[in-house]
Amino acid sequence: MRLNQYQGQNQVQSPMTSAHIAQTMTLLYMTSTELLQTIDLELSKNPALELVNERRCPMCGRKLPPQGPCPICSQPKSL
Repeated sequence: MRLNQYQGQNQVQSPMTSAHIAQTMTLLYMTSTELLQTIDLELSKNPALELVNERRCPMCGRKLPPQGPCPICSQPKSL
C-alpha cells in the first residue's frame, strides 16, 4: 500500500470592495446636479465640514488670484 502526502498552497486573488471604493464609485456615477445635492446634504449633516471655494487653473491646477488668469499659464511661451 502506498500513501502519498501532499501539502501545497494556492493563492486566489479576488477583488475586494472596500467602503471607500464603493462610495467613490457611487460619487463617480452621479450627475453634476446629484453630486452638488449630495455635497449640500453632507455639509448640512456634519457641522465640521465647510465648503471652501477656491479658483484653480484648469491647466496646471494652481490656486488662482481673486481676479484674472493664471499667472503661470497665461505667460507667453518663449521659444
